[in-house]
Amino acid sequence: MQQNKYQKHYHSIYHFIFVYMMLSIGTSVYAEQIDQGNITFERGNSSALVSGAVVRGDRDVYALNAGAGQWMEVKITALENNAVFSLLLAQDGVPSQELEGATEQDEAKYWYGQLPDPATSANGKRNAVDIIIGGTRGNAAYKFTVTIKDQSWKSSKASFDCKKATTQAEKLICDNSELREADIKMSAAYQKLRKALASEEQKILKADQRSWLKERDKEFKTCESPYCHVFYLSRIEQLEPMSKAGFNCKKAGTAVEKKICNSRLLQHADGRMSAAYKDLIKLDDGAYYDPKEQRAWLKMRNQALAKSSCDTACAFKVYNEHTNELARRLLHIVL
Repeated sequence: MQQNKYQKHYHSIYHFIFVYMMLSIGTSVYAEQIDQGNITFERGNSSALVSGAVVRGDRDVYALNAGAGQWMEVKITALENNAVFSLLLAQDGVPSQELEGATEQDEAKYWYGQLPDPATSANGKRNAVDIIIGGTRGNAAYKFTVTIKDQSWKSSKASFDCKKATTQAEKLICDNSELREADIKMSAAYQKLRKALASEEQKILKADQRSWLKERDKEFKTCESPYCHVFYLSRIEQLEPMSKAGFNCKKAGTAVEKKICNSRLLQHADGRMSAAYKDLIKLDDGAYYDPKEQRAWLKMRNQALAKSSCDTACAFKVYNEHTNELARRLLHIVL
């Protein structure tokens, strides 16, 4: 996505007073509301990427023209994971309706939904959506993406044909662009890994993927956006990128190390686990994950893989369960 170009303009006095008095995202009504003007899309684009920084206690306010019935997606990131937003629907130039899931109490970082019909539309003007950015702590340097689509967006592709979506999980994926992108990325990672394996290990990976899909369908019966995509991201962490073992196989000395190095699939699994562990430790030198836990898991892994009954499929499952745990801890911290 390209950086959008947007022109500054000031809202009506009614708009300013309403925003100033009502929108605080959990802090004092005396916080300064800084009008950042209109968001516009470059010709041919339906998305815009906006960067900014808000001082503690202040709020950046952006306006976006959008019609009732259109689908909108907003997602925000920050260097310190401390930026949130709320959404306000303005009708005929007057702010009047908070959007469910992105009120000032929600401290939203992701929102996706269909814009409602205006309660009043005397002159037929299009709705305007106010995006109000604030920080949960300290100053917040942020980037947010806003995307506007019509009803046809729902027919966009995932790794499967959304027009043929039948299950609850498939419908949830097709209704959410972030999940569709994750589904496509996961599928591509799976296919790439599968092609790198010998036929017997391809069968192991295929069975594991079928098991994961069943778990996904169960998970998506109760998960709520934006947390559903954590399930996908942890799977992507297991599959991508292609990895070698986290240790030097040329120096493999124990029976367990040799077992790992004799399998392309287990080398990959060990490498992905090692990468997830290192990422978690980097956050704060073990504050989020005690290295003692990792040493305890390695001891358990060695005991499990040393058993003659634990074949490649068994060992792959042992690794995936731990990589999933590491990835989920990491994702719940940074998202």
